[in-house]
Amino acid sequence: MITQDGAELISINTSAAELLVRNPRATLEDIDSFLKKNYRNYRQNKWKKELRTLAAEKGITAPDICSYLGIPRSDTPRFWMRMPKHREYYIGIGMCLGQSLDTINRWLRQYCESRQLYVKDMKSDLIWIYLINANYEDKSVHNYYILYDKVSDEMDLAYTRLWNDNTGALIDTDMLYDEFKYLNYDEESLGLLRFVEEHFEYFKTAYAKPRKMLNDYLNIILDGLNAVGKGHWTLNGLRGYLDDNMINYLSGNYMYINTKSHKEGKLSFHMKRIPKSKKAHIELAVALGMNVQDTNTYLEEMGYAPLDPTDANEGRIIKLMVSWEMQHPEQRALIEGKLSDPGS
Repeated sequence: MITQDGAELISINTSAAELLVRNPRATLEDIDSFLKKNYRNYRQNKWKKELRTLAAEKGITAPDICSYLGIPRSDTPRFWMRMPKHREYYIGIGMCLGQSLDTINRWLRQYCESRQLYVKDMKSDLIWIYLINANYEDKSVHNYYILYDKVSDEMDLAYTRLWNDNTGALIDTDMLYDEFKYLNYDEESLGLLRFVEEHFEYFKTAYAKPRKMLNDYLNIILDGLNAVGKGHWTLNGLRGYLDDNMINYLSGNYMYINTKSHKEGKLSFHMKRIPKSKKAHIELAVALGMNVQDTNTYLEEMGYAPLDPTDANEGRIIKLMVSWEMQHPEQRALIEGKLSDPGS
């Protein structure tokens, strides 16, 4: 598969690992042994090869990238030898090498195991997208990476000025980005701030599709408990089974990302805390009973890579999910029936 900028899309989910983790006769020990033998440092080696190939093509050295990022110059910086841990490094390295948003998002999903940049995250990701696009179009030696703090301060002021307690409007994220991606950079960020002002109501809804998936699965659990149990089950009654962070994220109207003011009953200035790690979202999906396919759909809607069978932990999760479904076909059929017919 080729990305929009012509770069080859590296597939981490190789067929051999996928077949093994879905094999009902394979044990967890078989999977651990196979992955350690065949996929040790797999993603790290892919990262090093891609990074060094791109740098050589661009005539850029490791010390050059260090200077661009504002860190001490070195012939063998950490990011040159192994995958960086923080997403800002992937963003900065990608910008230094003149890469597109598509490529940088792929790096975030596959190497950093974080979510890709999200246009409705106006106080962080939107700014990075703005600067990445400007950098990609400019093709100059101008360092857009170091402008983040300046533009971020301007965005904070605009956000505070624009906020009101009216509820937001739902718009598909791709549609919003289609309007945004042709925005040209200017030194005062006036175009960016004007775009935010004109579309501000849309920024109060975020990740509505994947959060609806969580909400649907949660309702299946609560409906089942209320059908056979005593008393009335609510989300708070699941504490102990779901941890506090899960409860807090699942509470309230799934359409809106802002928290609700207990005093006024309206959306507040503050944002609902979205789990930042892929692991936390996998735990949510597993806790609510998603299968592998739905978990992958949920992860991709949240901007993450799907479950990776070459990864020791995620490979084991795929194996356990598949095994559970084979052992509990009635429960899976019930869930699928509820999801296909919510009114049943």
